[in-house]
Amino acid sequence: MGCDINVTHATPETDRRCAGSDRVPGIDGWYATGQFYAGIEGAFGIKVNLFVTEIKATIFEASAAMILKGGLPNPEWVSGRGSFYYNVCDGLAEGRCSFVFEAGTVCLPVTGNPFAGISLIQDVQPVNGATDVSVYTNASAAFSMEMNRIFEIEEYVSSTDPPVVRRLQPYMYAFELKKSGSSAILPGNGNWIEDNRVYDFAPSNVLQANSLHTIRVEARIRENGRDLTTAGRLFREERIHEFTTGDEPDRIVDENLSFTYPYIRQQHFLKGEHRANEGYVRCKRANNGFFAEGDVSSVVTTFYARFTDEDNQSFQTPVRIMRGQTGAIFQTNQLVNDKLYCVQIIRKDTPIPGASSSGTNPMLSAAVTSTVMVPSRIITSLQVFNFSAVVGSNTINSNQYKRISLPGGRVNQFEREIYSYYFKTSKFNRLTEKIQAEQPDWTFSKINFGYELGKIEKNMEESFEWVDAESFKVVPQSNKTFTPRLKFFLQPVPESLDGSTATTPIPINSYLREIANKRITQNYSRMMLERADIIRRTRNANPGSTVLCPNIMPISGFNIYDNSTGFASNSFKKAPLTQDQINSAFTTYVGAGISGGIGITPSFSGTPIMGMASFVAGRTKTILRYEPTVAGTEHYKQLRREAVIFANSLTTIRSSVGSSLITTYDLMTPAQKSFFDEHENRSRILDQIRYMNWTKGVQVFGIQYIYPDENGNDVLGSLGPLAFRI
Repeated sequence: MGCDINVTHATPETDRRCAGSDRVPGIDGWYATGQFYAGIEGAFGIKVNLFVTEIKATIFEASAAMILKGGLPNPEWVSGRGSFYYNVCDGLAEGRCSFVFEAGTVCLPVTGNPFAGISLIQDVQPVNGATDVSVYTNASAAFSMEMNRIFEIEEYVSSTDPPVVRRLQPYMYAFELKKSGSSAILPGNGNWIEDNRVYDFAPSNVLQANSLHTIRVEARIRENGRDLTTAGRLFREERIHEFTTGDEPDRIVDENLSFTYPYIRQQHFLKGEHRANEGYVRCKRANNGFFAEGDVSSVVTTFYARFTDEDNQSFQTPVRIMRGQTGAIFQTNQLVNDKLYCVQIIRKDTPIPGASSSGTNPMLSAAVTSTVMVPSRIITSLQVFNFSAVVGSNTINSNQYKRISLPGGRVNQFEREIYSYYFKTSKFNRLTEKIQAEQPDWTFSKINFGYELGKIEKNMEESFEWVDAESFKVVPQSNKTFTPRLKFFLQPVPESLDGSTATTPIPINSYLREIANKRITQNYSRMMLERADIIRRTRNANPGSTVLCPNIMPISGFNIYDNSTGFASNSFKKAPLTQDQINSAFTTYVGAGISGGIGITPSFSGTPIMGMASFVAGRTKTILRYEPTVAGTEHYKQLRREAVIFANSLTTIRSSVGSSLITTYDLMTPAQKSFFDEHENRSRILDQIRYMNWTKGVQVFGIQYIYPDENGNDVLGSLGPLAFRI
């Protein structure tokens, strides 16, 4: 028996409290904790003296032990555990038990904040006091540790007791962006990045220009679902920054651009891949001032898209402004195939005759000259090329003037260019047409790296391009990343393992039909049937029994083959339009004069004669991989694993007289054993590869186009089959 008691005094600065709660223990900082422990053991019996020897027989023996812990005052508590053992007549009856005991509210004193002295908030952007900040800026906060993570911290209450485990979770309690002087929190979307150490907030709307804004960030710490307190007060860390915005641009800048469709500098825009013949220019922010109507009492505001092709032919289509003034929607049905275009989103504020324009927004005021050119948007140059040729006995010498004049930035009276960019249309309207035109002459070849890997290649009349094969943003500052615009797939057998029943114009892939379906789907189905047969026969042989046969777990469906085809890493893909290509398309060549010749003044338009050969791009091979054997082998590994596990697992047979265990394999018929042996014996990886190898013949896979809607969501476009022979 014994006890020990520890009486301590804590000052308010120590911030002592009960672990897992905000309760401050003791009176005036005094609190006592201790423990009491005791044990007892005893026995009684008889002793018989037989003169020759002495016999002792224990009739009953028992032992008990208990340890109690407690504390007082405020709160008073006790908890403990004990055990008891007894033995009657040397084992005739014997037993032991243990128990726990608790009364009051348990309080284990710990210090308040293990993170004291650590600043949770490291930085807030924009910096405090910043001026001329972009109206499109994001706001962000950086933290010294991973937020929202639960940290388990051990604290030792005494040198003998095990540590108390505290679970503390630092988190961001508030992130508020406001216009100074307003109580309204600006809406937007926030994301955690850098392992939850940085919070990036993108406002939904353009920030008000030339205005003071405030960011408030507050961090707290939770313990067991409650906010941590220190010295009786809520622990919180706050940082406030103020910054002033600059002017709002009067046009879309790359910082505010989310995406366009057609894509900027796209080489092969398929004008038939669209929703209602619509193209888009979408901003990251809403409520853009340049999309707002002017003063209706003084001007008539209209929006339209002007398309100018490489032959300097132009047309205009109406523009519809997106809800929330987030972008512009225009029609693309007048585009001509295989043409390079500049598209301009134009705003026109036409004054109403006799009306006052005093109330018109200065940022949106119309141009008054007949033609306006934004210098930063216009590329104009004049270059001289020497040209000479021998005609009979005469030599012709001439200078040729090269004039580049790009449509982007050119506007007429009362017009303002909101945005412009360049793209080129495809020779085809839809992907289906392109695949049909490129169908013949694909060359198949294979290479053996254990697996047989295949590829098909061809010099395409019009190759695929960068947007088809790679993830991309239309500009580096964009908040929208598009996945590759082409989706490759193998059409599976309907009602296969994954329950697919949809039909498409794409023929069923012959590898999936002849190899995967027969050697995976049908074998898996047979395994399930054999299991049902084993259960039925075992029940019949043991009437009234319950048969617990091992389950055969599901395996992957044909979605495992989704990545079996696509672009090879060394395939040619058309790069974005270059500035040289754009300049060349909008270049004219004019002869300037002749010296020492026959009096001819040549004039050229379009591509100069002497440079023609250099403008014919060499064709490069498109290479598409075809590798279903890799996925097929992995698919078979799943099937074989389930077959081996099932055959070697134990089946339980329960009856009224008891239970018995027997290997499932031993319950099989000879035919069933042969079926499962076939898969178990195919243990070598090379045997599995050969089993799932392809067969000769025509192979088909599908290609589908993906285009965006006005919100940037993917929409499935046309699709078509690409066939080749192995």
